[in-house]
Amino acid sequence: MGSVVVPSLVAEWGVRTPGAVAVSAGDEVLSYGDLVERADRLARSLVERGVRRGEVVGVCAGRGVDLVVALLGVMRAGAAYLPLDPGHPVERLRFMVQDAGARFVVVDGGAGAELSEAAELVEVGAVDGSLDGVVLPEVGSGDLAYVIYTSGSTGVPKGVAVEHGAVGRLFGRVGEWIDWSAADVWSCYHSVAFDFSVWELWGALTSGGRVELVSYEDSRDPVAFARLLGERDITMASLTPSALLRLMPHLVGEGVPGGLRHVVLGGEAVRAGQIAGLLELGERPRVWNLYGITETTVHATVRELSAGDVEGAGSPIGVPLSDLTFVVVDAGLGDVAAGALVEEVPVGQAGELWISGAGVARGYVNRPELTALRFVDAVVGGVSGRWYRTGDEVRWGSEFEYVGRLDRQVQLRGFRIELGEVEAALAAREGVAAAVVELVDDADGPRLAAFVTPAAGAGDASVGTLEDVREWLSGRLPEHMLPSTVSVVASLPVTVNGKLDRDALRAMDAQPLPTRGGDDDLVTDTERLLAGIWSDVLGKSPIGRDDYFFTIGGDSMLALRLVALISKTVGTRVGIATLYRNPTIAELGAWVDAALEKKAAGAAR
Repeated sequence: MGSVVVPSLVAEWGVRTPGAVAVSAGDEVLSYGDLVERADRLARSLVERGVRRGEVVGVCAGRGVDLVVALLGVMRAGAAYLPLDPGHPVERLRFMVQDAGARFVVVDGGAGAELSEAAELVEVGAVDGSLDGVVLPEVGSGDLAYVIYTSGSTGVPKGVAVEHGAVGRLFGRVGEWIDWSAADVWSCYHSVAFDFSVWELWGALTSGGRVELVSYEDSRDPVAFARLLGERDITMASLTPSALLRLMPHLVGEGVPGGLRHVVLGGEAVRAGQIAGLLELGERPRVWNLYGITETTVHATVRELSAGDVEGAGSPIGVPLSDLTFVVVDAGLGDVAAGALVEEVPVGQAGELWISGAGVARGYVNRPELTALRFVDAVVGGVSGRWYRTGDEVRWGSEFEYVGRLDRQVQLRGFRIELGEVEAALAAREGVAAAVVELVDDADGPRLAAFVTPAAGAGDASVGTLEDVREWLSGRLPEHMLPSTVSVVASLPVTVNGKLDRDALRAMDAQPLPTRGGDDDLVTDTERLLAGIWSDVLGKSPIGRDDYFFTIGGDSMLALRLVALISKTVGTRVGIATLYRNPTIAELGAWVDAALEKKAAGAAR
């Protein structure tokens, strides 16, 4: 194949193996021939509507085959896709559509209706099939492939614009290390709004393989996902380390599916000791740690992990992909003028990682100042190039080791979160004067903890309950950005230099926001039964009907134990995804009662 542009590569497989399965999602199956035919029909409809080459078009669809048709169709029309997760707050999605200048949003009929005020909606399954005469543009490596929004430090998400050339070369460069072919089956575990999905979707479809779209429910339920790996013959699984840790008891305890060849880790730091059980199984599956960021097109390094790494304390990220150049510079370096000469730090010393090469993104949409700050034309260590300043601290020697972040951006469950964006959202709430958010890692695991000061003249009660704050934030931020705890402080501590004293803040005896009730507010027998199980698992009482599981000590491992006990006690299966969707006693109790009623009705027939 001569082309390295994703839409052309996929279209070539539509000619070579039209009957081969390209995409599956539960009971839905789509062949390469049908995928390309449907995508081209959508592309012609978009061109007929006036979509221009290089324009941004939104895609808001559930995790079904129509999602892939929509993404490919947008690219075949010469446009760039803007992925919009229908599970994210509508206000946030509208901002992205407007900020990216998207005149059209492709929807699947079950999502995206709320965006009709922001853009014209095009339903993927209802496009005109009589436009065969419409000529599709030739897509080149310099054209825009997609715009993916990431958390912004000022409270405003920022769109990263990535060109086709950066995407197309990714698979060849990673393929120098990891082998795959048209015989492989890839899982697409992640939301399309997370750039890991770029690797999962197009890695499979540019090589003639099959991609299995994992439902949101199965992605939140390690038991279901472990079963899916075997039932769907997955050979290539890509996960964040957090997701793998939840999956580990099932992979190690119950056996790794025989077909699983590669596990690719990305999105957050990993230490080999955390996954020792998997690494010590033997040759299958091979486990890879691929460091990367959205601004450098998903993956930037490769490092295979093995049992020999288990005793190491660090997080080795390996070596750069062959078409990228890494340099490590002084972490305290300020703004850099164009053409500046910058020195590298000595080997073995930690510093900020800068990256240049074919994978570097075009920049940020409508953010020229930020683009100029983060994408720098400079001569570093004698190498002239356009460098992306990652904000990541690394140490370099024979390979690179990830140390941590240099700014207020953190990683949680694979997502990069700008704490400033969460703080800005909190500070906008009535009754809150100021807010600080920290990533804490204690016995309950890593989580976001917020500290707020009440507005002048208002008491602590003006902030509301924990549930009030989380519900208010959920209309503005996606779930992974919601703080697990919110505490009230009279004032924020400062250093002698007048800067926020974060160490003192974390050590303060802050007053956590109250929850809405105690165990005396439990209404039904099911709620009282569930409260007893929660109390046993969490080791605390009383449990109120509106207490949020993940803010009163619950974590992913306790959640697994909880749903297993509930399932055994009530006599119907409660999945981990059910708990995520119904995280209070009141919500879960109603779900259990409805499930038992449905089960009884089925038995009576």
